[in-house]
Amino acid sequence: MPNSTLPKIAMAKLLHLSRPSKRVGNAVRAWWAMRSQKRRRQRSTATAPTPPVPVITDATMGWDATEMAWADVQITWQIDHGSFPVASVEVFVRHDESSPESLGTVPSSDLGFYHPRASSGGETLYYKVRYVFEDYGGPVIGAFSPEYPIFIDTY
Repeated sequence: MPNSTLPKIAMAKLLHLSRPSKRVGNAVRAWWAMRSQKRRRQRSTATAPTPPVPVITDATMGWDATEMAWADVQITWQIDHGSFPVASVEVFVRHDESSPESLGTVPSSDLGFYHPRASSGGETLYYKVRYVFEDYGGPVIGAFSPEYPIFIDTY
């Protein structure tokens, strides 16, 4: 039997041609890596929706409603819940130059807050509110509304 290497060489060339060249393989690998990296970046930069920010629309003051020589304040706000559920609104007040103090928390569906004995007069009160939702992963706290000033004249 003659020893013919021709079929072996032909088979080797066919196998070699059926595999992509290294240059094409490297290009495909580089493209796949860039595509995967782009998808990872898009997923990581997806931001969660921001909680709603209530906006104080009005504040009224009345004397002697709960106690003589004291002013009570009623504030109202608007809030667009969007995709967030009805939760709570924290109410804060700041007297002239002092730091803000919490007055309490009300359901965000109330759209108002009554502050009894707010002031005995002669000062400006600055109110602000924020949305708070207690979630399983921890509280979701929205940004503060702009401060809403109301001047309480002397009695």
